[in-house]
Amino acid sequence: MYLPWTGTDQSTSGSLTRRLEQNVQSVENAIKEQGGLGTTRLLVYIASTYNNATMFEVKYVNGSCVRDTLKKYYRQSVVTEDGIKTVLNDAYSASPTPNYSMIIGAHGSGWLPKGITPQEGTKVSAPKRAYGGSTRGTQANITELAEGIRKSDIQTLDYICFDDCYMANIETAYDLRYVSDYLIASTSEIMSVGLPYNKVWKYLSSENPDYQKICDEFLTFYQEYEYPYGTLSAINCKETANVVSLMKTINNRYSIDNSKLSEIQKLDGYNETVFYDFYDYVSHLCPDENLCSQVRAKLSDIVVKAVATPFIYTVYYSSTERTFPINTFCGITISDPTLNSMVVEAKIQTNWWKDTH
Repeated sequence: MYLPWTGTDQSTSGSLTRRLEQNVQSVENAIKEQGGLGTTRLLVYIASTYNNATMFEVKYVNGSCVRDTLKKYYRQSVVTEDGIKTVLNDAYSASPTPNYSMIIGAHGSGWLPKGITPQEGTKVSAPKRAYGGSTRGTQANITELAEGIRKSDIQTLDYICFDDCYMANIETAYDLRYVSDYLIASTSEIMSVGLPYNKVWKYLSSENPDYQKICDEFLTFYQEYEYPYGTLSAINCKETANVVSLMKTINNRYSIDNSKLSEIQKLDGYNETVFYDFYDYVSHLCPDENLCSQVRAKLSDIVVKAVATPFIYTVYYSSTERTFPINTFCGITISDPTLNSMVVEAKIQTNWWKDTH
């Protein structure tokens, strides 16, 4: 579990610190309930300030979970490529094994480069990060994460689970295709309570993770939660490469009618949408039914499982209305059609855009 600082580089408290600690405790409760860790080992990196942190191992001893401190990090940023590499190398040294997976708990804003603000002028602070904290110095780009993993002793992961907002997008999954087999993430905002770890830990920690069960348990939890809003997807990152040539063909033939953008399923709460439902976008972009059906088939290989509540919550609406409906949902978003002035230039710099246009 990689739980970096979620505040600013000047703050003394991280905005999600209490929730992240509760998530670790929820995992520990699941471990106790199942009577141990089996062959799995659990290492937790958790920040106490923006550049101080601890890595500990959770062990099961006589019916209880104990935390064995492995390393203290002082005045060291780990949201850089080298910082991520350092943390993963420390994990490798503590627990050399053929298989690793990574849960990342923080704020998130998908593929957007750190420092980008997708919305201004609201009463709520808009996120300015790919994932991490609330200022540039506490944020990391997805490309930095990918390179940090690739250069580490671990090199590849079975999955990355983002307990963060807006991370289930084609741009992120495409960037991670060489370093992670799967991506577990939300297309939209995720409540600060996060994943129901007491229910999904046994599926996350299995030698063969059950992505169907992880998503199903997530949906069941949020259907019964006081705020019944959430989406979760399990995405095969490697399969994203197989839709590139098809999307390039479509993009070469057709262009979206901007007057139709409001008809496409949005999956964020920004005034100017950044994250659109992938297939709904393609269906509006491409009049060729044969090409659309090919995209649908590719998406069925990419998105292993996806669940969504009927409505999604957002903190970004300035009015009292905080939810919007999910009418169509394929489980992964795309930002190709966005006209958001804060990100429209950044989107053409993504690897996804460059390879599909």
